[in-house]
Amino acid sequence: MILVFMVAFAHIFISPIVQNIKDVVPTIADATSWTNAQMQAMNWLFRAWYAFPFFAFIALLVWLIKRAIEKRSGEVV
Repeated sequence: MILVFMVAFAHIFISPIVQNIKDVVPTIADATSWTNAQMQAMNWLFRAWYAFPFFAFIALLVWLIKRAIEKRSGEVV
């Protein structure tokens, strides 16, 4: 769980760098004439990067609910 928080905080600090790279990618694509499939793959990676905090938050909620249920049943001390 701590790893999720570490990655989430890293995401906050690295996002501006990723955004700058995203702004440069079309220029690089023109210079190196990337294929459409390569551009689609890059776009998917950027979308996955920006969706990470949402999924980390869901994972945290699921873990907290699971822990609450375990505490209630007496499985966790």
